[in-house]
Amino acid sequence: MAVLDTARAPSRFTRRLAAFPPLVVLCAFWIALILIVSLIAPFLAPYGYAEQQPLLRLQPPSLLGFDTSFLLGSDHLGRDVLSRTIYAIRFSALVALLGTVVGAVLGVIAGMIAARLRGWWEETIMMIVDIQASLPFLIFAITIVGFFGKSLWLLILVVGFAGWDRYARLARGLVLDAETKGYADALRALGAGTPRIYLLHILGLPPEKWSSLK
Repeated sequence: MAVLDTARAPSRFTRRLAAFPPLVVLCAFWIALILIVSLIAPFLAPYGYAEQQPLLRLQPPSLLGFDTSFLLGSDHLGRDVLSRTIYAIRFSALVALLGTVVGAVLGVIAGMIAARLRGWWEETIMMIVDIQASLPFLIFAITIVGFFGKSLWLLILVVGFAGWDRYARLARGLVLDAETKGYADALRALGAGTPRIYLLHILGLPPEKWSSLK
């Protein structure tokens, strides 16, 4: 009987999975699916995303019982809609991921500088944060792209710059909280430097990657 109970016991992965809310698990699987599709897009797409077949333009989806050459149909240049959708997932995931990284890095650096230096540095940075938060993203993006031209890396920078203000506010609040409660001063008294305090004890980055910090 004990053997049967052990065999039916959930695995460690199942127990850890059950500890998260179902919605979080669903979102995690959805993000994992998007990343997988992004990585294997060339193998999933039946055609190249820019491949044109003018004689087969504006074909209806094969799901409606028509020609099976284009599962989701073709556009006005004869390009496969399904292939372009799969490659669009890859580009969207790349822009979202790198744009978030750019915004997080810029925001954290700006917020920590504002909280550390205080005075007119803090006032200037937070004024820029308020201006950035009040700008409509769509108008801002159209203006930048229209002025500098179309580029994937420019789009990534625009996405990152459009969201850095939230990270700046969060980083500034964390540093001010640590400074106000005396947490940072206690660490300095123990010999920890400012980079170590901010990166390890406030941001919570893995200590084994920053062991050389003073």
